[in-house]
Amino acid sequence: MTELDRNELKPIMTKDKIAVFGQGYVGLPLALSFAMRGFFVYGVDIDKSLVQELKNGYTNHLESYQGKSIQTILQEELDSTRYQPTLDCESSLSDVNNIVVTVGAPVYNGQVDYEPIKKVSKEIGKNLKKDDLVLFRSTVVPGTTEGIVREILERESGFTAGVDFDLAYSSERIAEGKAFHEFSDMPTLVAGVTDKSRIRSEELLKTLFNDGGKIVSSPSIEAVELSKVFENLSRDVNIAMVNEFSSICEQLGLDIHHVIDLANTHHRVNLLRPGPGVGGFCIPNAYYYLLPKAKEVGASIEMSATARKINDNRPLQVVNRIEEKLLEAGKDIENCKIAVLGLAMKDYSSDHRLSPALEVVRSLQKRTKQVSCYDPEVKSDVIPGQVNSLHDCVKDAHALVFLTRQDEFDNLDYGNIRDQMVANPHPPFILDTKGALSRKGITENGMSYVLM
Repeated sequence: MTELDRNELKPIMTKDKIAVFGQGYVGLPLALSFAMRGFFVYGVDIDKSLVQELKNGYTNHLESYQGKSIQTILQEELDSTRYQPTLDCESSLSDVNNIVVTVGAPVYNGQVDYEPIKKVSKEIGKNLKKDDLVLFRSTVVPGTTEGIVREILERESGFTAGVDFDLAYSSERIAEGKAFHEFSDMPTLVAGVTDKSRIRSEELLKTLFNDGGKIVSSPSIEAVELSKVFENLSRDVNIAMVNEFSSICEQLGLDIHHVIDLANTHHRVNLLRPGPGVGGFCIPNAYYYLLPKAKEVGASIEMSATARKINDNRPLQVVNRIEEKLLEAGKDIENCKIAVLGLAMKDYSSDHRLSPALEVVRSLQKRTKQVSCYDPEVKSDVIPGQVNSLHDCVKDAHALVFLTRQDEFDNLDYGNIRDQMVANPHPPFILDTKGALSRKGITENGMSYVLM
């Protein structure tokens, strides 16, 4: 990097090399954010195919910043040599003093899997140097950083956290699609095992800020870990509530989105939106991150448990609604083709992790062998029944269910869709689980609009 290039960037720390562990939906934009601000960044991951794709300048993420797509940013930072994707943990750690971990703890069958965090902590610990900073930015069971992580780092390195190396935690608060903006503008919570660890982490994270960013410090790592779980759980509960409200509105013949718009005119009300369920890595797992801690202290979290059940059951309710509408038209779902638009876990995303849309498809496939699904942003081998075009998806379908917004779906040609669908049941119907489609456009083109 030339001296002129450096002067155009914000001042950075003297130790301007970072290893970011995990190059997924959080780690990649975080690594590129540091690289854009002048750091040399190793993007470390264990997925060989992912690392090779990144080296080739490819990512399927739908992110952008200041008019540039993440694909453009990735290529620019590769060309500048400030960003280097790698599988080589040992060499990366030998060359840096700042280590940021975005590796998460997946949940399987309601149980938190600590193995990814244990493995990355062990690799870092074996290669840790005196005066290194280890900063965790994953959503975890409260107590994980000062429990599992600290114990492994100290055991493997022979060092003491807060004495020989710094250890801190900062919750990740981004929404996919807004990652670059929220790294730079969202208030960032930070805590460390010592004041020195915290302050050092604050100084590192401040380099990402625009004028709107700020640090919020806490004396307790566990408090910051817990606050992140609470943030996600609050959204799970809110969505469960409006999913229940939508059922009431459906029976009353009212538009739930219109009712929410009315309610949200109150300055202290912020109802979220109903949908086919809740997906992604954060919100569906939040309850299971809190549950072990609640059991440990003997606390009841019944409302959170109920919310999780409501949202888990939502995909089945979508399928039941489709079957009901077909029965009203005298059709058996077993003999019908169902078209599904949208497979991502949220609108305008390529992320299909824990997507409720996939659960809708799986449930439909238990009732009929004729299910076609299409999402232009979700890779084609995610689930059986995926096709490569909107036309192939809706052709000869008896019903269409809309589950996720994507750019291609924002201006659908309802007349063309009607012409491709089966005319019996008459009229063919479209089930809109997001309130995103045009009721007028659908009905004016001879189809039935069903809002859920």
